[in-house]
Amino acid sequence: MAGVMAKIVNIIAIYISVTELVLQSVDACPNGWMEYREKCYHFSHDTEPWELAQMVCKDMRSHLVEIETAMENNFLTQEVVRRGGDFWIGASDLFIENERLWSTSQQGISYANWAPNEPTNGGGNPVHGAGNENCAEIRAFDSKWNDDQCHVNDNYICEKDVDEAIVG
Repeated sequence: MAGVMAKIVNIIAIYISVTELVLQSVDACPNGWMEYREKCYHFSHDTEPWELAQMVCKDMRSHLVEIETAMENNFLTQEVVRRGGDFWIGASDLFIENERLWSTSQQGISYANWAPNEPTNGGGNPVHGAGNENCAEIRAFDSKWNDDQCHVNDNYICEKDVDEAIVG
């Protein structure tokens, strides 16, 4: 009886080892997402206003990207340049004018890559929103952040932790 139990234990141990190897070889992010440093990123193919982009990300169990470091920003801007166009990120001053926060965490922006003289909030120019640019985007043409009117249709970047992607 002890010999049979030892064989069963060995078979279970082998099964667990094989299962762990298979799980490690599977992509950590869902199809259509890119992994970078324990995060999964979705670069949209469609364009939406900022708030609707937020809702689409939420439907995918994620949020508009909150950029924390220069390395993360470099990864994102390289992909934005490769794809072309402007991409919404999760920063805005919708709640308190001129106080830009990340929309999901409600944290202040500790790292930023604003274009020169940005954010301007439209700079009083009616063509550029005249004080109504409250949502942040990454522009492909200069790899910089810009504030724009939230109703503009842009591509967008969703973000979630790798752990959240695997559970799901």
